[in-house]
Amino acid sequence: MNRCKYLWITWERQRRNHSLSREISAKLVEIDINAHNLFRYPISICMTIVAIVIHRPKLLVVQNPSIVLALLSIVYHKIVGLPLVVDAHNSGVYPSKRDDGFLNRVARFIIRGSSLTIVTNNKLSEYIKNMGGQAIVVPDPLPELTYSGKKINLKVAIIFCSSAHGLRTNHMLKLFRRQKYWRTRIFIFISRATAKEEMFHISLCQII
Repeated sequence: MNRCKYLWITWERQRRNHSLSREISAKLVEIDINAHNLFRYPISICMTIVAIVIHRPKLLVVQNPSIVLALLSIVYHKIVGLPLVVDAHNSGVYPSKRDDGFLNRVARFIIRGSSLTIVTNNKLSEYIKNMGGQAIVVPDPLPELTYSGKKINLKVAIIFCSSAHGLRTNHMLKLFRRQKYWRTRIFIFISRATAKEEMFHISLCQII
């Protein structure tokens, strides 16, 4: 059997899964079944169990959503004792608008039952901790840019944003630094921003 140290399972194709699984050198298994839910869920559940049995990981990471995948992983975690990390998106933390809704109760059960929950911001992290879970904030890493199998030396990055209020410029700069794009020049274009806001963000960009 092809045993791996870390196994990352998702029921949809998304760039974040590729980026984060690559960061921790995890084996990525994408189970994306295009069928009616009546067939998709049983097939996905079976394929997930098979993947875990084949790869026998020391640590399992799953994406939520799917809440079904996360719940299945919690059950497996409780039975086998395999450490479980859940990469929870907003809809994985708040699946329903009703606070007392069934899906939200399931989400809180997943939060409390997993070994660790990955979220993208501090607000979600505080909510996870208030619900009795363990959380860590991991923003989306920049994708690895390649051409013909070779990594591209990124010289210029252009970022478009509709509002200066919603732009986390400091986070973006730290992200570029963490991924060692030290020589990258960043240009940020903000619509509906005042001249003062534009100059503020341009001055921050001079750091890189």
